[in-house]
Parts: sequence; C-alpha cells; structure tokens
Amino acid sequence: MRQWTKDLRNTQSAHTLIELLVVVALLVLLVTLISVPGEFLSRMMVRAEVEKLRTACRYLQRRAMAEGKQMTLQFNRHTNSYGCQDEANTLPSQVVFGTLPSAKGPPSSPTRPLTSPITFEGDHITFGPEGAMQAGAVYLADRHKQCLYGLTASVGNMHLRTYCHRTRWHLLD
Repeated sequence: MRQWTKDLRNTQSAHTLIELLVVVALLVLLVTLISVPGEFLSRMMVRAEVEKLRTACRYLQRRAMAEGKQMTLQFNRHTNSYGCQDEANTLPSQVVFGTLPSAKGPPSSPTRPLTSPITFEGDHITFGPEGAMQAGAVYLADRHKQCLYGLTASVGNMHLRTYCHRTRWHLLD
C-alpha cells in the first residue's frame, strides 16, 4: 500500500510540472501573437506613408508638366511634415523622417552610413516643367527605429523608386 501511495504522489507532481510547462508555453505564444501584429502594423504604417509621399511627388511632377512651371515639395524635419504651397501633410506620430544605425545608402548602391533622413538639397524636391526632378532620397522610419523605407530619385531620372530595409535594401516597385 505504501508503494502505491508513493507512486501516486510522484505521478501527481509530474502532472503539475507538465501543466506548468503547458501554461508557460501558452503564455509565450500569447505574447508572441500580441507583439507580431504590433511590428506588422508599424511597418505597414511607414510603408503607407512612403506610398502617400510618392503619390504627392507624382502629382506635383505631373502638375509641373501640365502647368509648364516648376513645383517644389518642401520637407520639415522638425514638424515631421511635407508640403507644397498651402498643402501640408504631417506624418503620423508613429512615423518619422529617420534612418537606422545599421542602414547604409543610397539604396541602389549602399556603401556609406546614412547620416541624414533627407538627402535632397535644401530639404526639398524640385519638379521641372519637363518632368525632371532633382536627385536625392527621403527615409521614413517607425518611431522606435525598427523599420525603414526609402523614396529615391536618381540623377537624370524622372522616376521615383521605393525601397524597404530589413537586413539590406529591397526594391519595392
């Protein structure tokens, strides 16, 4: 009888350990599921802002061509905004003009550490009546500096390119 009681006690403590491991595993799974959507949403918010900026640039480029006059898109790092004349767009509080410490640029040939989130001279993009724009890049990051997107215009090019930086740059378009 004594042996049976001893075995029963060992079996009960083993179940307790297994139950504890299951509970810990479920908690780890829950924390993971909660944090992943947060990172995903942050990344998607930055990407949406890059696309919005790209759309604004395309609009101004076409407007400059249609009106036959130069247009300028001005960036303001201090207010996290950009705009043309009386039209202003402020970035959401989760998105900033910024870079990541590990990122190098420009995205097409990343050789130098990024030191500035806006490389367009004078912190503005000028669109000419023939459709050309000045060369440079704008980098947007999430406020925690975990994801980075870039919008670039190369010398002599009339096209904008968007990039995403994870461990290296990836062309999105």
